[in-house]
Amino acid sequence: SKGRRSEGSHVDDSWRAYAGRVLQGPPFQIFIGLSIVVNAWVIGMETDMPSLWFWDVVEFLFLVIFTGELALRYWVSGTEGFFDATGMDFPWNIFDLIVVSMGVLDFFGSAVGAGRQDEGMSFFRLIRLLRILRVFKIVRFLKQLYMLAYGFVEAMKAV
Repeated sequence: SKGRRSEGSHVDDSWRAYAGRVLQGPPFQIFIGLSIVVNAWVIGMETDMPSLWFWDVVEFLFLVIFTGELALRYWVSGTEGFFDATGMDFPWNIFDLIVVSMGVLDFFGSAVGAGRQDEGMSFFRLIRLLRILRVFKIVRFLKQLYMLAYGFVEAMKAV
């Protein structure tokens, strides 16, 4: 029984390692970066044209993407790693947790208050506008891109 448990743990560890490589890989980073930029554009368009029927569907898709990314990072890091105040990613983890939580709160608040226009709904509109803060996460992506380009230039100098 103990051998089986450690085997399962080994399988979990290998899946976590694989998920960690996916999270750190350029394709996933580019996908999340583009998702953030497109989401910011959608929020701007939604502000200009609020009556279009598909905004809720598009926003839900972005919420699923960002919630999935956050959940995957939490799973890979574990509770202690995710909330490690000395870790490099701690500020971004808390930032993402707050922004994604606001999105989830907005989603459920909008679902519960559908069709009502009162004081509570203006609170949810404010939360929806605050989602634009995700754009700040691009800074992280650009820093990684800068480091990659800088490393490439330094490597070329060595040749």
